[in-house]
Amino acid sequence: MKASEVAELTGGVLVGPDRGFEGVAPLGRAGPRDLAFAERTPATPVRAGVLLATRPATATTVVVARPREAFVLVLQHLFPEIHPQGVQPGAWVHPTARLGRRTCVYPGAYVGPDVEIGDDSVVYPNAVVLAGSRIGRGCVVGPGAVVGHAGFGLHATPEGPRPVPQVGRAVLEDGVSLGANTCVDRAFLEETRVGAGTQIDNLVQVGHNCKLGRNVVVAGQAGLSGSVHVGDGAVLGGQVGIADHVTVGPGARIGGQSGVHRDLSGPASWLGTPAVPATLAGRVFAAWKHLPDLVRRVRRIEERLEALAERGQTPGRGGPPDERR
Repeated sequence: MKASEVAELTGGVLVGPDRGFEGVAPLGRAGPRDLAFAERTPATPVRAGVLLATRPATATTVVVARPREAFVLVLQHLFPEIHPQGVQPGAWVHPTARLGRRTCVYPGAYVGPDVEIGDDSVVYPNAVVLAGSRIGRGCVVGPGAVVGHAGFGLHATPEGPRPVPQVGRAVLEDGVSLGANTCVDRAFLEETRVGAGTQIDNLVQVGHNCKLGRNVVVAGQAGLSGSVHVGDGAVLGGQVGIADHVTVGPGARIGGQSGVHRDLSGPASWLGTPAVPATLAGRVFAAWKHLPDLVRRVRRIEERLEALAERGQTPGRGGPPDERR
């Protein structure tokens, strides 16, 4: 590919010779036959043969407003995802399931009765889509992912906890992507719904009756309990845990390993367990390193106060308490 083609693809402006390149690489490791990108003006000479940047550099440069976004566009052009169409040998699809055009179901996948999957979707090996689930157009169900398994609902009996029948379904709207071994449970009575364009990483649990808005991002090992509502555009970091019946506002950003036990507003940033505004959490974390010294100081003060009390003195005064009156 040549620099002029990159400019045409990205809508950029070519500055310098129209050079070709054979590969792509990070800026620090790129060589004369590579394409790289720089979000800031490089402080040192660039070794890459072609550079995507906001300003001309020492290398042949395609000047664009957002270099990273342009670089991703080039990657998508150079390395398109191509999937075979239809049900591949070794997959099992129930006769009542309905698959859209150009949809691919890879070997080892299971698609159950009364399932609907829209056009251009991909169900990867060993993924499971259980009865009644609805999957929109352009969706990805990653390897080992499960859509529509029974939600974790229990009721107490004299013999111990027993499962509550889960008779609802799971719905993925258009453009949803589920990572490997992620689970979206079907609802108790109605729907568990994941909004259009939402991207969910590997090893994520979405509990029954959850409602995720459009373009939500959920990082790996996060867990959403039952009936959690997440607003459009929210971002949940890795290992975030959300208690049941909690609402997360549109555009909220929750830092990794945070524990959410109450409703959070958005757009705002949250961090910690329990999750608090990120600025407050930062001050709390900064104070932690001083806690051991603070405890020692408090103990010394307490010992001094006890010693003064034994002598009938008051801190800051020379005589017994009655003498201050």
